[in-house]
Amino acid sequence: MASDLQLLGSVHVVSLNYTQYSSRYDRFLAGDISPAFNPRLGGGALLDLNVYNIHLAVSLFGAPLDVHYFPNLQKGVDTSGVLVLAYDDKQASLTAAKDSQAFAHSLRVIAVLEAARDCMP
Repeated sequence: MASDLQLLGSVHVVSLNYTQYSSRYDRFLAGDISPAFNPRLGGGALLDLNVYNIHLAVSLFGAPLDVHYFPNLQKGVDTSGVLVLAYDDKQASLTAAKDSQAFAHSLRVIAVLEAARDCMP
């Protein structure tokens, strides 16, 4: 998949998004804390969803020079958040959410990812 990056030309800004309104979110708000929302059990947006974005970004671009996480916290767990990875020549914004649904924006990136489906490095 890394070789497909050449089709895009120089990449300076990366946006990866894994958002999925959790079927357990409404119960979480009511006080029923399932493992998907329990940070001690690996729940929360960063550990449960954004790990896939992290894997893809690091597989394609290597380890970042700097990392910052901006979570939206509810009841002590990140229900959504944005992880920013800083590289010498690019910035990567990795969004994950269990409390909302979002849609992809770039047709060029969608085409590359569609071609590489089911072949994660």
